[in-house]
Amino acid sequence: VVAKQRIRDTILRMNEQEQVGVLLTSHDAGDIEALCKRVIIINHGQIVYQDRVSALKRSYLTSKQVDVRYAEQLPPDFQVAGAEILKAGAYGAKLRFDTRTTPVESVVSRLAAAGSLVDVTISDPSLEEVIRVIYGQVEESGGGEK
Repeated sequence: VVAKQRIRDTILRMNEQEQVGVLLTSHDAGDIEALCKRVIIINHGQIVYQDRVSALKRSYLTSKQVDVRYAEQLPPDFQVAGAEILKAGAYGAKLRFDTRTTPVESVVSRLAAAGSLVDVTISDPSLEEVIRVIYGQVEESGGGEK
């Protein structure tokens, strides 16, 4: 882990200080997020996506995950309109919702109305998950650039 971070730091320093472009070939989504501004995704020799990492995320990150903890126990029938319960425990839950149909603020207000919040964490799917979605779409469609 330490060696990997040192390599990332060296690549970033070379890119910034020496204005050196780096072509990184990696299956490690963490490397891609840490080091790259642009991404080219290749599947069986075909370019299936080519753009900025930020554009990739905007295009494909249509859901968010919420981890929530309450001061009191949740009722057994705990539900949040517009969100899917992935996991529920006595004092918390993990949910997923589609940002195209359910605004973040409405989920947060519904969570707050459900009880006394202790902690809320909202996160995007990993870049690895986004890439998996792209490959799945390419396989379904038979290939081609996006």
